[in-house]
Amino acid sequence: MFTERNTTSCTRTSYDTHITHKNTIIVFIGNPLSSSCWINRSITHKIQHYCSDKNIPFSILMGYLKQTSFKKSIFRTSVVKNDTEPACRAVAAARIMLLQKDHNDHTLLHFFTSIQEKFFEQGGDTTHIEFYKNICEAHHLSYDAFVDIFNIISTDVEFNTTKKIGISRFPNLILDQSGMIHPLALASESISFEKITTTIDSFL
Repeated sequence: MFTERNTTSCTRTSYDTHITHKNTIIVFIGNPLSSSCWINRSITHKIQHYCSDKNIPFSILMGYLKQTSFKKSIFRTSVVKNDTEPACRAVAAARIMLLQKDHNDHTLLHFFTSIQEKFFEQGGDTTHIEFYKNICEAHHLSYDAFVDIFNIISTDVEFNTTKKIGISRFPNLILDQSGMIHPLALASESISFEKITTTIDSFL
């Protein structure tokens, strides 16, 4: 399901040639404005590093977070009303710009985290394109090119993919082995790095 990607679906077309486990891919499914993704960000980065060290493809897929999922106590009043789609589209735009230059979505995950940091620590309106300017600059991405891509792409395919496999809460981690989907972590569970990596190893 996740081994063939293209820019129309806001995903990449091929993996790094150094990746060896071609029939297995770990997919992180999240939303930058999910408080649970924010809380578990360090574990997500550890898993990405683990996958790269083990030569296992790691990919990021965006899922739509309904506005009603927000907890008002977490967000500043000015951003409670925000739609979460633009933040996901920003990640999709960065993915396209990093195409063929990002080993195992390492930089893309840091871009994702930069959105989280600015949103949760500083506040701001993620529906305004200017929100992403200094994030692009920090990751050496042309802001003008980012704006052009952001304005023309859609997250529909990405959101529909997560919906099709029955995921609506984040973060989630799944293992796709030759089209067979195996859950590694659910948003309702406590995410354990050791448990996840042990499960991954059992499939290799």
